[in-house]
Amino acid sequence: MQNTGHEQGRIHVAVGVVKNPRQQILIARRPAEKSHGGCWEFPGGKVGKEETVTAALHRELLEELNLDTIAFRPLIAIDHDYSDYSVRLHVYLVYKWRGDVYGREGQLLRWVEIDSLDRYRYPRANRHILSALQLPELYLVTPEPEIHSPGFLTACEDILRGGCRMIQFRNKSVAFEQVRPQFNDLRELCNHYHARLILNSTVQQAIEAGAHGCHLSVNNLMQHRDNKLPESFLLGASCHNHRQLERARECNADFVVVGPVKPTPTHPRAQELDWSGLEELTAVTNLPVYAIGGMQPADLETCWQHGAHGLAAITGIWNSGSEIVRATGVAEQLISAW
Repeated sequence: MQNTGHEQGRIHVAVGVVKNPRQQILIARRPAEKSHGGCWEFPGGKVGKEETVTAALHRELLEELNLDTIAFRPLIAIDHDYSDYSVRLHVYLVYKWRGDVYGREGQLLRWVEIDSLDRYRYPRANRHILSALQLPELYLVTPEPEIHSPGFLTACEDILRGGCRMIQFRNKSVAFEQVRPQFNDLRELCNHYHARLILNSTVQQAIEAGAHGCHLSVNNLMQHRDNKLPESFLLGASCHNHRQLERARECNADFVVVGPVKPTPTHPRAQELDWSGLEELTAVTNLPVYAIGGMQPADLETCWQHGAHGLAAITGIWNSGSEIVRATGVAEQLISAW
């Protein structure tokens, strides 16, 4: 995955999303005389001939910002076609560095809260970077039998307290009205912990239920028609192949879940992709990908190495306890070997 900048006519660009200890992101303003002049961007530059992407990342951030990278990890890869050229952005989250950061080329810099990043104007290829930044690395899917158990909400609160910030409410066995009270209680918990509750259903039902987003099954994805979504409403989808990923892109999904990567008790008859199959599918989509199927919190860095934004799990997270979930949320402690 160490691409150079000369592949099939596409310009390869190393991009650094630099995060400071206050959880703010660094953006830079492009000079007026350059293409996309006046737009804000995440710093970086072209990958040189025979240069690896990570070497280019280190060099560009040092040259542009006086920033010496220490720890970073893959965030997302984006292919984008402009009218006169095509780019592939290799985007990394940089969370540890040395040096006093300043614009060595005279460019204006600004530290911005993640929730405020979308107030700025960027080149079009950057839209998916904003989406990836606003998504957590961990996506919990509730196991269906547990929805009906007395300890369901207690278990959910333990996981939310541990750092999980996005939960999918999955219910395939009974009508939604039968579990609406549990859904409503969980939504209140998620609001308290500033987490998002995603309903596995149709968009219409998710909106009516007051969910923070909708997760489309493969069947619902293929039948989905454009809806006007509420502001900040997330749209996710389950995908297993290239056609489904393309359909998710057509539907303007915010993220996709791809799998199963490994054997999983929730889908015992499904064919596993394995890690190479996951990497093949993440390489053909600009959408943030959550790997699912036999995932454990310890698999998070492996997910990154194969192009995924994070992991989605049912039993692997549900049974692990809040301490393990808390550990998965601290990406800064995972020093990338890339």
